[in-house]
Amino acid sequence: MVKIFAWLFVAFNLYMGGDFFLNAIGVLQTSKYSASATWIYGIVLLLMGGAGAYFCAFKGDCKTALWIGAAAWVVIFLFLLGNMIFGKYN
Repeated sequence: MVKIFAWLFVAFNLYMGGDFFLNAIGVLQTSKYSASATWIYGIVLLLMGGAGAYFCAFKGDCKTALWIGAAAWVVIFLFLLGNMIFGKYN
């Protein structure tokens, strides 16, 4: 069961990371976030999705891959929270 959830997190993280990255480089124009936030979301999701895929596929440690996949969303949530607190809304 852990393996299924780990691969779901990996696939979703890579999909969303690719979407944010394509928005950051200007291929897509669907992002509702600032340019810097879009870059950070894309990089965090792609890197942590890749790390999760590596741990699950090559190391066989799907629990760690699941924690990495969930940690990506915690990092993004904390960045978004900081952005909302310290951002300038004129």
